[in-house]
Amino acid sequence: MIASDIIYEGAAVGDNGNGYARPLQAGDPFRGFAEQRADNASGSAGDINVRTREIGKVELSISGLAITDVGKDVYASDDNTFILTQGSNTRIGYVHRWVASGVGVVASNTAKGAQSELIDSTAGTVDGTLSDVGATFDGTTLNNNFAELRRKDELLVAKDGLIISRRRGPGRSNLPVGDKMNDIIKMRDAYRAGYCVSGCKAFCERHGIDFKKITREGIEAKELLDTGDAMAAKIVEKHRQAQEP
Repeated sequence: MIASDIIYEGAAVGDNGNGYARPLQAGDPFRGFAEQRADNASGSAGDINVRTREIGKVELSISGLAITDVGKDVYASDDNTFILTQGSNTRIGYVHRWVASGVGVVASNTAKGAQSELIDSTAGTVDGTLSDVGATFDGTTLNNNFAELRRKDELLVAKDGLIISRRRGPGRSNLPVGDKMNDIIKMRDAYRAGYCVSGCKAFCERHGIDFKKITREGIEAKELLDTGDAMAAKIVEKHRQAQEP
């Protein structure tokens, strides 16, 4: 992580652009939520690492959240402020469930890969429609169309993570996601992660998963990760590591 700073447990973690984790600032790539406090107040950049939870569900206070906002994107303006307004903020996930006014369960997912969002300088308006520019090639309509396409590109980058690079560095998440979300996880992956049969059975009971089916057929990585359990993330990470050349 960066020098001379502290990342608190539960805080949103960002990437400072040089491969180091820091308390998230608006516009940072989202690297997950800190699983424990990381104190580098007296250290240099890279002296310590921060362990993050990359994928899962978390209950957050979200400014202005209403019951009708389920499914909407959620953004962070810093490591502990979450809103529904994009602006220059960082997307961290979407509203999975409404809990109360201003409180919801967010299905979070880290930023993936090295693809950057397009910068829109057209001043066009996004309205969900690509319009016919007509024979005169109306400038306003063209700008609106470009703005619409830029918005769709932005959503693809934020949600699907168009992976161009698997480059890693200090403070980066070690769990690649996006292009292998449907990997099949087998019991051998749990063993690689250091878990025994009884521990796996207990995990399945906690989350209503058919243990016998896993032993026969395996389970999709996405289904495991959707539990939000740190044990699931570790098992999937070990599976991914075993697949790398």
